[in-house]
Amino acid sequence: IPARNEEAHLGAALDAVCAQPESVREILVYDDHSADRTAEIVRAAAARDGRVLLIPPQPLADGWDGKPFACAQLAREAQGEWLLFLDADTRLQPGAADRIVADATERGVTFLSCWPGLELGGFWERVCMPMLNHVVFTLFPAPLSLKMRLPALGLAHGACLLMRREEYARTDGHAMVRRELFEDTALARAWRAAGLRGLCLDGQDVVKVRMYSSLAAIWTGFQKNAYPA
Repeated sequence: IPARNEEAHLGAALDAVCAQPESVREILVYDDHSADRTAEIVRAAAARDGRVLLIPPQPLADGWDGKPFACAQLAREAQGEWLLFLDADTRLQPGAADRIVADATERGVTFLSCWPGLELGGFWERVCMPMLNHVVFTLFPAPLSLKMRLPALGLAHGACLLMRREEYARTDGHAMVRRELFEDTALARAWRAAGLRGLCLDGQDVVKVRMYSSLAAIWTGFQKNAYPA
């Protein structure tokens, strides 16, 4: 979990991850130079669950954007066969980690992103946010992406990205998208371009996220995401 000033969300995200079974062997959180209680929240979780480990911030390397760099630091410290990258506001549902890995194994892919379900609070969230998933589920040619390996059909949601460690290391992982603002879909396309199999699946029953909680935040987020969409 890369986390920068995420004190409002990180506690609940860690609770959900710590509730996953022992097949989740380590829970790494990179403190991306936070100025709030992010590191304190991770230390408190580590006191309750020995799998939790706080990764201290490192100087941002030249030529990197913040989130890809944070994810690269996490991958460098991780020991598992599979790497599951989550946003700090992601909520894994019970048993989600095992289900995600099982689906990737069954489908023979080494990259799997779960498109999350949206947790909606206020009026404007309920009015505006469903449009995001509507765009993806109606316009993205999912049947073609299942059958064809074209890089252009790569799609991912940064809230939940699973990659097998061996292929991640062989392709240099997040280094492939070190300057990308929307590193998730760029990584999905780079993965396919490297000749590897990757998919994005409807994961609304295994992953939840509350992306924005005010009209101003929704407007800013829509402006930022309109062109990439």
